[in-house]
Amino acid sequence: MKKAMTICAALLALSLAACGSDDGGGTTEVSAEAFAKSICTASSEWQDSLQTSLTDFQEAASQESDPAKIKAGVTSAFSNFRDATSDLVAEIDEAGTPPDEGAAEFKERFSTTIGSIKTSLDELISNLDGISTDSADKFKTELQAIAAGFQQSLGALGDPFEGIPDELRAKFQEEETCSSLVGAG
Repeated sequence: MKKAMTICAALLALSLAACGSDDGGGTTEVSAEAFAKSICTASSEWQDSLQTSLTDFQEAASQESDPAKIKAGVTSAFSNFRDATSDLVAEIDEAGTPPDEGAAEFKERFSTTIGSIKTSLDELISNLDGISTDSADKFKTELQAIAAGFQQSLGALGDPFEGIPDELRAKFQEEETCSSLVGAG
C-alpha cells in the first residue's frame, strides 16, 4: 500500500503542474488571457477530481481488509480520475488557441501529456482487473507492482510546461484561477 500511496502522490504532483495547455485541435483563436483562464479553470476542476480520487483510494486501501473490496474501491477511484482526465483533454481541445508564437505547439504538447496520463490510467485499470483477490498477500504484492509501474510511466511524462512561450507563461502566472495550481510560474 505504501507504493500505491507514492503513486497517488505522483499523480498529485503532476496535477499541480497541470495549469498549462496544449492541443492543436482547436482552431478558434482566443486571447492568451482567455486561454489561460480556460485551461486553469479546467485544470482546477481536474485537481479537485484528483483529490476526491485520492481520498477514495486511501479509504479503499485502508478501511477494508477484504482484497475484493479493496480492488473494487481502488478501481473505482482510478476510473473516476480517468474520466476526469478525459474531460480535461476535451476541455483543452475546446479552449481555442492564442495567436502567440509557440502557443499551438505548447497546447498540443500539454494535451498529449494529459492524454498520456489517461492512457496510463487505462492500463492501470486493466492491470487491476487482472489481479486475483484469492490471496491477500499475493493481491498486495501485485497491487504494489502495478502501482510501481504506473508511477514509472508518470515519471516518464516530463514537465508539461517545458517550452511554454514566455508571454503565455506570464498570462498563466497572472490568471487568478491558476493561483491554486503550483507550476504556472
